Amino acid sequence: MLRNKSLLAFLVVFGFAMNSFAEQRGANIRRGGFGFLFPDHNNFSNSGQFSTARAIGVEGIYTRDTSTPSNQSLGTSLVYGNGKIGLGAFVSRAGTSLTSGGIDVGGAGLGVNLLKGRLTVGASYAKPLSGVTDNGQVSGNLTLNPPNQKGVSLGVSFARGLTSNVNSVGGALGYSFSPMAQLEVDFQLPDLTSTSNFNLQAYLNLNRGMVYFSGGYTLVKTASSLSGVAGRVGFVLGRSIDLSAIATYTIATGSPITYGGSFRASF
Repeated sequence: MLRNKSLLAFLVVFGFAMNSFAEQRGANIRRGGFGFLFPDHNNFSNSGQFSTARAIGVEGIYTRDTSTPSNQSLGTSLVYGNGKIGLGAFVSRAGTSLTSGGIDVGGAGLGVNLLKGRLTVGASYAKPLSGVTDNGQVSGNLTLNPPNQKGVSLGVSFARGLTSNVNSVGGALGYSFSPMAQLEVDFQLPDLTSTSNFNLQAYLNLNRGMVYFSGGYTLVKTASSLSGVAGRVGFVLGRSIDLSAIATYTIATGSPITYGGSFRASF
């Protein structure tokens, strides 16, 4: 069971305790990305990319929306990569109250870096820990990365619900202009038995040293279509700590705005 104050206190103390070490060693991680091909270091959408990092990142993230009562979420994750393999684990809670009730979810991911970073392969598992009865979901992914972080990227993913037995597949195409700027388009069929329904996302990532930005557009096609926007702006403090503000909005009358922030220590 997550405790707000204990979690935030741990992250703050841990981050500053590692600050002097990280200042000397530095941390080679991606920051900010929402998408599949160029995800943020602590983003579990593509566990294969964990292996391209050379750092440990410990992150806490909190969000809430403007509905009444507010839907909230609080999570923490740890992701490690050494340029060859990557490992990650997370736990989160979501609900109108974070101190009682809500749904707890936990998961883990593994990534392997092959062909000197040109190919990554990953697998992950996520499962509700409380609130609902579900055996969770397993997923796998494969990503082709450009040489020297400049050029075309391609990715594919597969996931299966262990209780629902629903299979989903996805594909992604992106271009890295440099390590500081990437653009990608992601496509997903959330249920292979209903191929008329799909998700489409487009994301832009920018990193300018002490500041990073990710923004995107999403389209969810079912019986009706819903679109939305997402944005994240972050600031790097030294080489060990970064803070970010996050906001998402589904473009529909009366739809709430979801907003929040993150704190991460990396070393």
